[in-house]
Formats: sequence, C-alpha cells, structure tokens
Amino acid sequence: MARYHVFSTDHEIPGKILIDLENAVESEDIIPFFTKHGMTNIDPQAWYPMQKLLDIYNDMVDSRNASTMFDFVSIGMKEAEQAIVPSQFQTMPLLEILKSVTSVFDLNNRGTDYGSCVAEAVTDKHMKITLRAATPDDIWYGVFYGFVRRFAPKGTQFSLRYDPDIPRRENGGEVTIIHITWD
Repeated sequence: MARYHVFSTDHEIPGKILIDLENAVESEDIIPFFTKHGMTNIDPQAWYPMQKLLDIYNDMVDSRNASTMFDFVSIGMKEAEQAIVPSQFQTMPLLEILKSVTSVFDLNNRGTDYGSCVAEAVTDKHMKITLRAATPDDIWYGVFYGFVRRFAPKGTQFSLRYDPDIPRRENGGEVTIIHITWD
C-alpha cells in the first residue's frame, strides 16, 4: 500500500528534480519505476505531477526495504547539489541560506497545497527546520545535509538530527523537524 501522497492533486514539481532522481545512486534500479509511471523523456523545464514522483518513492519502499533510508538520503543530497536556488546563495553566510530555504521550497513546488518549510534560527549556529512535506523524511534529511555541504565554508563541521521529542510525519506526526548545527 502506498505511503506517500500529495496534499492536493495539483501539486507539481520541475522536471529537473525527476532528472536528478534518475541520476541518483543506483539509478539503474530506479529507471523501471519511471517507465512504470510513464515518466520517460523528462523535460527539465516542464512541471510534472508530484504524485508520480511519490508513486516512484512508494515503489522504492515496497521493493528495497532495508536500503531505502540510504537511497532516500542520497537522493536528497543529489537534489541539494542541483536544486534551483537564488543566485545570491553563492555569497551568503550559511545561517542566511538556511533561513531562506522556504524560498527554495517554493521555487521547486507549485499547486494549491504543496506543504510548507519553515526555518527558524535557534542560535547563530543552530537552525530548526519544520517541514510539512509529502516526500519521505529521509529525502529532506539528505537535502539539508547536501545544502550545508554545498554552501558552508570548507572545513565546517556540522550535524543534522531529527527532533527526538516530536514524532516525524512518517511516524504519524503533523510535521517533521530537523535540527542543523555547525561550528
């Protein structure tokens, strides 16, 4: 039975995200899912129904079991590497970039209700990200890991963790909270 569903049927994402998934770790295992769901010859500039991507993720969960967490984190990291971001991210401090993730979330989603992403600075070296997203939590973990790796100054030590006191969306919670800290 499918686990991931859109909040509204008009939720769409750019084709570039689908292409990133095709290029992710073990892509030869993912391609049959794209074919099954009619997602071939992806145009990176076009917009596609998010539920088709979620159907691919559902198939991955059904077929991979133990290795899915690693796959989803890797996919998220790949998405962060190639995400459409404002050009000023190249020169902004990490704290300001992480405060701006809502704009990146909005650039890569459209529709009546595609969820939300709220970034809150707890300190100047600690961000709290609150997500209401249809995609797997581990993809978001990978996205934020990839963002920090992409935009933090070289040599920055950092860590990410799910909030241990709030149930994640995948565990029945309303939202998923990820804490990001760095030196």
